[in-house]
Amino acid sequence: MLFPVSHERMTARRWPVVTTALFAASLAAYVALARLPEGAAAMRFGYVPGRGDVLTLFTYTFVHGSLWHLAGNMWFLFFCGMTLEDRWGRLVFPLFYVGAGVAAALVHGALVGHAGVPLLGASGAIAGCMGAFAVAFARVPVRFVYVLTLRPRTFNAPAWVVLGIWAAYEVASGVLFPDDGTAHWAHVGGFAFGLVVGLALHATGLDRRLDNAVEIAAVLEGDPRLEEARRLAGLGRGDEALAMLEGLAIERPDSAVVHDAIAEVARAAGDEPRARKAGQRAALLRA
Repeated sequence: MLFPVSHERMTARRWPVVTTALFAASLAAYVALARLPEGAAAMRFGYVPGRGDVLTLFTYTFVHGSLWHLAGNMWFLFFCGMTLEDRWGRLVFPLFYVGAGVAAALVHGALVGHAGVPLLGASGAIAGCMGAFAVAFARVPVRFVYVLTLRPRTFNAPAWVVLGIWAAYEVASGVLFPDDGTAHWAHVGGFAFGLVVGLALHATGLDRRLDNAVEIAAVLEGDPRLEEARRLAGLGRGDEALAMLEGLAIERPDSAVVHDAIAEVARAAGDEPRARKAGQRAALLRA
């Protein structure tokens, strides 16, 4: 048995409201739908390719076939989703999650399309989170526990490696074992969606801007010293600006936004070594 248990970015700068809401909604749906006759919830709210019920593209992610099915998906939602919400914020992340779920269902329908067999569960949307995580946190070590004997053991591996291997496994399983009861192509579709969105946000710089916005709102809480330092730098008072920012960096040593500001002001003041050091620190904090 092999199972991921942690990674180095499992802390959040503020409460993960969206991830918590998705968890609560999935649990509430499971409890409520358990009262229906066996199979009724799956046929009513699951996504059935070819049926033409657009609403089920959005409802199927909240329908789970068993408590273990729900628990497994919720663990991976917590594992990746909380960190992405902390990175992209409370507006972009839920839009991304819904989009990943829709993409997963459409790929599943196009490549599998078993008429009358509903697609259930959040795993396609969560696979999207895994794809985006593989881009945004590519080098973050993921800790796994494995059991080959009576004594469990652990090892670490970079996110891009383990998630890439997982995606390749899903593709191979979809080709070799198309009827094993697992929606492999939904996983592949969701992962590909997350990969594309993650790469697009990184290439356009939106990933960094979204992260900065969360940093300012959650950690710096709109601290006026950032803008005041930039104003002083614009007036040619770079030493005062840098002193103010260095004081803020002592208070908030893990703030990439503060180190970005130091790099910006230092560069404007002609202090390239200082700017380079602050820029490297900011990049390290985002890695």
